[in-house]
Amino acid sequence: MKKLILLLSIISISQLCTGQIAPDKQLHFIGGAFIAGATNAIVYDQTRNKTKAFIWGMAVASAVGLGKELLDESRYNGFDGKDLGATILGAFTISITLNILEK
Repeated sequence: MKKLILLLSIISISQLCTGQIAPDKQLHFIGGAFIAGATNAIVYDQTRNKTKAFIWGMAVASAVGLGKELLDESRYNGFDGKDLGATILGAFTISITLNILEK
């Protein structure tokens, strides 16, 4: 429960600090953070291994972000590396935070 509250707090604070960031990039950041945070929590609960939780969180969020961009490319001819970067940055931000906070 503490992790969920932390995740929601970080997302809320990040929304206050995003005045000059395009809304689309904000959504990618939040999506990456949510997917990595959820994956990290599940893997850590199962393994009690911070390194595995970090790697799996990053990998799953990055794969989902890449898949979404490949889908955009096939549908709209619009692969956007900045969208993928925002997704990975969100994943990295929450993964590092959870890695530091996990005991």
